Amino acid sequence: MKKTLILFALFLLPMLAQAEPVEVGGVFYNLDASSKTAEVTNRTGKPYTTSYTDSSITIPAIFIYAGDGSTYTVTSIGPLCFLFLFESDIHQHP
Repeated sequence: MKKTLILFALFLLPMLAQAEPVEVGGVFYNLDASSKTAEVTNRTGKPYTTSYTDSSITIPAIFIYAGDGSTYTVTSIGPLCFLFLFESDIHQHP
């Protein structure tokens, strides 16, 4: 029983460690503070929802997050975070 509880706690640990998305310049990100990378996401962090209603969104390649003063590199765009936008309306700067 004790072993089962330990395994269950280890399973839940990553879920507890996941922070809420942060907003920088109107774009929402999941930040990885250890690697200083960011994934574009929606505000809720849930698929099939969107936080973006503008007709055009610009995603910078790097940005400074005021919360910790660190520079983050954008490495990915999360699944379905732009569900209701057309691909031609999304621009990523090199």
